[in-house]
Amino acid sequence: PLTPKQRVDQYLRYRCENGFDFAVTHQGGGTRALLERSGYSDLLRLVSSASGARYTDGKTTLSAKGDGAVLELPGGPTYRNCRSLPARSPPKG
Repeated sequence: PLTPKQRVDQYLRYRCENGFDFAVTHQGGGTRALLERSGYSDLLRLVSSASGARYTDGKTTLSAKGDGAVLELPGGPTYRNCRSLPARSPPKG
C-alpha cells in the first residue's frame, strides 16, 4: 500500500560565501526549522525577531531574511552572507 506523502512545508538549501552549505526544512507552519549540515541535524525553534525569522535551540542559531541567512554554530564559526539556492535546477546537458 502507498503511504501518504509527508507534507514538507518548505525545503531550502543555502550556500555561504566560503562554500559552506546547509539545508533547512521549515516544519509546523514555520514554527520549527530542521537544520541539516555535514552529518549533523538540529531542530531549531522559532523565536521572536525584530526582522526576518530567527530559529535557535539554545546553541545553534539561524537567522533568515528574504533569501539571505546567517548561521551561528556553537563554539564555532558564524557563517554570514548565505544565500538560498533555487529549489530545482534544470538538468545539465
